[in-house]
Parts: sequence; C-alpha cells; structure tokens
Amino acid sequence: MMFKITLRAARGLSRYTVEEAAGYFGINVETLERYEMNTALIPAKIISKISLLYNTPLELIFIGTENKFLNNNKKTSIKKTRRSKGGQKLKK
Repeated sequence: MMFKITLRAARGLSRYTVEEAAGYFGINVETLERYEMNTALIPAKIISKISLLYNTPLELIFIGTENKFLNNNKKTSIKKTRRSKGGQKLKK
C-alpha cells in the first residue's frame, strides 16, 4: 500500500508558507486553508500547480478531509500496536 500525505504536509515539506503557496496559485490564503482541510474541493486548474510547486506526485496526496486522513491513520496505528513482532494479534 502506498503511503499518502495531507496537502498541508506536502506544503510544509516543500517549505512554503501558506501565503507563498496561495500567491503562487493565485488564490487567497483562506481558500488554500480550506483546500488543505478538504482536498476534494480543489479545482482541476489548481491541482497541476500543486504538484509542480510542491514537487509531489498527486498520487501521494490524500483526497478527502484532513480529519478523515487523521482518523484513518489513527486506526492503522492502533491495529499495528495490537500486533506483536511475530504478527500474532495481542490480547486486549
């Protein structure tokens, strides 16, 4: 399974501030913050610019709400901690 990152993480890893990135995309800061909270809202014309500026393949960016991403990763982490090194499930 390929890992995914949030749009906010992609921006942070590329070391752009929200103001710099919004300026590059030609949108206001509040709009970019809204896109970072829910990537499903991003229009197609902005998607390709995101990949170029952040130097990140679009396949790595999670599509959906940031809360859903965090909840999915929390569940995955819990499942991983319930398994021992040998792959056996631990008792609760």
